[in-house]
Amino acid sequence: MNFTGNPIAVQLYTLREECKTDFIGTLEKLKEAGYGAVEFAGLHNHKPDEVKAAMDRLKLKAAGCHLGLKELQEKFDETKKTYVETLGCEFVTVPSGPRNFENDGKVWVEFCKSMREMKKRCDEAGIKLAYHNHAFEFENKAAGKTAFDVMFHEAPEQSPLCELDLCWVAAGKHDPVNELRRLKGRVKLVHVKDMDPGPPAKDADVGSGIIQWPAVYKAAEEAGVKWLIVERDHPKPTGLASIKESLAYLKQQGLEK
Repeated sequence: MNFTGNPIAVQLYTLREECKTDFIGTLEKLKEAGYGAVEFAGLHNHKPDEVKAAMDRLKLKAAGCHLGLKELQEKFDETKKTYVETLGCEFVTVPSGPRNFENDGKVWVEFCKSMREMKKRCDEAGIKLAYHNHAFEFENKAAGKTAFDVMFHEAPEQSPLCELDLCWVAAGKHDPVNELRRLKGRVKLVHVKDMDPGPPAKDADVGSGIIQWPAVYKAAEEAGVKWLIVERDHPKPTGLASIKESLAYLKQQGLEK
């Protein structure tokens, strides 16, 4: 049984090539594959009402969406109407930040400040804001700390929630279990993908890499994770084939709906 109480979701960036060709058809195929929820990465020129109708027909839930901070700042009301009010996203996640760490990470520190300001605005609007990590937040420092710690641990009450990408935590030479424990109560979504150690380290289908999944599942449950979201940055041979492989492994682990 899936400890989150929610169906397994898939980040649609994994299926970006399929979505470009046939967005609604791709939703149908991932439902057929056994997924019960999605995390949006754009609507591919479809109207929100059209997507909502397809989601309702297929009985798919919305785990959340990815939107850049600039888009949130410039189109806040539109974002709220589209993704929160129409599509039912509880979480809005900023997928990445600036990778400039000159001058003791001045640009990153300012970015984190902007994220805290956006969190306050989101809180007031009833939106749960999160930030999604890559490896670079562990590999670079700002103000004498890892960029990851500046984002999440310098001012915890003011910081966004975390969408922890387990592969990129490991690629950044940190322990996903430890980071889940450090973020207890503040990590509500995880990107479930494995890591091929390489070199260089790269993403892999769940169960085909080196991440110790039983320990991760236990830590995620204890941390209060709400959504398990399958993702592959570079799926092979196709996005659809990749998500099927990952879901098959998750089912073997007893984590299906």
